[in-house]
Amino acid sequence: MKGKYYYLPRFTWWNVYNESGTKISEFRTKEEARKEVYRLNGWKKTLILTVHKKWFELICSGEKKEEYRKYSKWIESRLVGKKYDYVRFINGYGLDKPSVLVEYKGYHLAERNYTVTYSTSDSIEVEALDYVIKLGNILTRQNIPNE
Repeated sequence: MKGKYYYLPRFTWWNVYNESGTKISEFRTKEEARKEVYRLNGWKKTLILTVHKKWFELICSGEKKEEYRKYSKWIESRLVGKKYDYVRFINGYGLDKPSVLVEYKGYHLAERNYTVTYSTSDSIEVEALDYVIKLGNILTRQNIPNE
C-alpha cells in the first residue's frame, strides 16, 4: 500500500515525510508516526490474517462470513480493545501471495461448542470462548489465479 506520506526512523525519532521527501513532522514512537501517516494518507485500519487455502477459497466465494480463531495471546492482542475497518486474508507467503480485503464487522467470543459445515463438506469445530470474527462484503481480491 503506497501513499503520499511515509515514515522512517531518524536516530531516536520517527520522522514523517511527504512524497517529495520533505520532513513534515517527528514522533517519539513508531506507532505515533504510523498513525499520523495513516491519517494523512486517508488509510483505514486493517487486521491482517493468514489462512489455509481451503478457508481462503471459501472466504473468496463469499460463503464463509466468519473467521474462527482459537484463543492465544497473539490473537487477543490483535482484537481486544482494537478497532478495524477491514480484514485482509492472505494465503501463503511471498510478494505474489493471494489476498482478499473484506469489511470487518467486529468479533465476539463463542458462547458454546458447535460445528460449522460448508458446501465443500469442510467443517470447523468451534469451541466456547473461541474468537469469532464477523466478515462483511468482499472489497478487493489480489493475485488470485483464474480471476
